[in-house]
Amino acid sequence: TLYYAPEYSANRPLDARSDVFSLGIILYELLSREPVDPNRKRFLPDVDTVRRGIPRFLSDATMRAVALRPELRFRHAGEMGEVLESILAQLAAKQIEAEQQEAFARLKRSQRDALRVRAGMAGILQQVPVEVGQRVAPGTNLARVAEPTRLKAVVRVPETQARDVQLGQRA
Repeated sequence: TLYYAPEYSANRPLDARSDVFSLGIILYELLSREPVDPNRKRFLPDVDTVRRGIPRFLSDATMRAVALRPELRFRHAGEMGEVLESILAQLAAKQIEAEQQEAFARLKRSQRDALRVRAGMAGILQQVPVEVGQRVAPGTNLARVAEPTRLKAVVRVPETQARDVQLGQRA
């Protein structure tokens, strides 16, 4: 008796919408991945609240099929099938869009992973004149690197005057 429409239990006339209800209960169980309690058929929560990730339009179609009042259901299984086919097409389009976005993200990750910044010499980083996220052209000077073993001069400045010394200042 689990899949019978409410009008069956109430000894009201049955029609194609009664079959739609039964099909809707099966669809509800498939989507929610939970069996419907026969005593709870009158209080079914929307399937997208029972299981996350169910698109709203699919939940709406399922809930229309299991409506308690027959006049709110699909008129017959053919009408329900047309709506479900339309939903399948929408889901296929969303799947294609998701795959395109994933492919784009993979491309960007591979480009990022392939990015290598190299200095022409080993040394100590002195200055980085670019900002994080700033676009730069290939060959742009990104940093100043000094090799400590090839210093041109050692400048000793008293601590009291050190604050007056600027990077790049002429002697």
